[in-house]
Amino acid sequence: KPKTPKMADLPSSRLQLYKPPFYSTGVDCCGPFAVKVGRRQEKRWGDLYKCMTTRGVDLALLEQLDTDAFLLSL
Repeated sequence: KPKTPKMADLPSSRLQLYKPPFYSTGVDCCGPFAVKVGRRQEKRWGDLYKCMTTRGVDLALLEQLDTDAFLLSL
C-alpha cells in the first residue's frame, strides 16, 4: 500500500491573517552570474526576497557581495 509522507506543520509566519505583503520574509542569495558590461565580463549576485504569507517573490541584483550592497537592495 502506498503511504502518504508525513508533512511538517506550517511555520507560524505563514499563518498570519490580515498582514500586509512582505510583513514576514525569507531571504536567499544566489550567484555569481557572469554579466557583460560593454566588452568586459563582471560578476553579479542576486537576492531573492520571499513573502511568507502571499508567497510573492522579489529579485534584486547586487554588484558586489558585501553588507553595503545587501542593505541597499532592501
